[in-house]
Amino acid sequence: MKTLLIIDAGLGQARAYMAKTLLGAAAPKRTLS
Repeated sequence: MKTLLIIDAGLGQARAYMAKTLLGAAAPKRTLS
């Protein structure tokens, strides 16, 4: 169970990082257009 929790936490962090980078990449394009 502990390993599953650690993996789930890692996936959550990766998902948050991806969301931040995608939003960060989309913001400049939105302002330019």
